Amino acid sequence: MITPRATRLIRTADLQAFQRAIVAAIPRDPIAARSCAVLVPSRSAAEELRRTIETLLLSTGGTHPPAIVLPDLVTRDEWYARLRERLTGPPAALSSFDREVLLRRSAHTAHAAGTEPPFHLRAGLIAEILALYDELRRRHRTVADFDRLMTGALEPGADYDRGAARLLEQTRFLSATFSAFEDAVSTVPGAD
Repeated sequence: MITPRATRLIRTADLQAFQRAIVAAIPRDPIAARSCAVLVPSRSAAEELRRTIETLLLSTGGTHPPAIVLPDLVTRDEWYARLRERLTGPPAALSSFDREVLLRRSAHTAHAAGTEPPFHLRAGLIAEILALYDELRRRHRTVADFDRLMTGALEPGADYDRGAARLLEQTRFLSATFSAFEDAVSTVPGAD
């Protein structure tokens, strides 16, 4: 069963107000606090936020501060792993390394099929291409959407604008790579 989700936008004037807003959103009931999660960009950001939350909670605790129960402070990948843990019989997940290998193979497949890469495929670039793919999927966009929107925006100016022509080449290569990547992932047994 899917429970309804409520989203609140809380505007703050500065970082300190933002941190106080996070602390104010943490339930005081320890069980409820443990069932919450705060998503952060990195593990070091999680550690800094943990220290900040503890400092803010202890500063308001009086002479006998209560025990502090914090929510999970997790990165996006850790959040996905926690969600996967809650599934019954989840399929095997591909590691970041596995996904990069599949994407590199997909880029070579796209090149072999006749779509010339307009840049040298380095390891760091493969990771960024994968990040772009993940962002597209998080925004519920398909590879066809990406190709249609980017091609539609760039094609009219590609004849006289070298920048648009180069971006159009990149779009065509990325679309072919993403399509090959989706085909490759779908053939991996038990992967999602």
